[in-house]
Amino acid sequence: MKKIKIFLNIILILICVFFQVGFLSNFKFLSNLNLVLCLLIFFSLFDYSISLLWVFIAGIMLDFRSFFPFGTYVFIFLILVIALRYLLKSFFSHRSFYSLIVLAAVGILIYNIEVLILSNIFYRFKIVY
Repeated sequence: MKKIKIFLNIILILICVFFQVGFLSNFKFLSNLNLVLCLLIFFSLFDYSISLLWVFIAGIMLDFRSFFPFGTYVFIFLILVIALRYLLKSFFSHRSFYSLIVLAAVGILIYNIEVLILSNIFYRFKIVY
């Protein structure tokens, strides 16, 4: 049962990454939607082990199409999942709908801050132009 769950999650990850890269990026109004990030935040709030699987597979898949150095998305997603897990265990122990909405907003904020900081670092050290 566990192997089937992992296999289905890997298939879901691949479908989401290919859908985001191949389909959503072609539409102007949908190009800013990060489907992988939304599902990663969802899984990190409910199932930590599956979210780590999502971190590595989705991060590697998004690194293949990125101009950042390889491993950047894995690093960003890993820090995001660890931060959300810490916030969930420390501050939002009561899982209400409002706490999940706040954690999702905090997760998106953490992701954007990480991308901003890393892209600034890569630009300053002439790793990415």
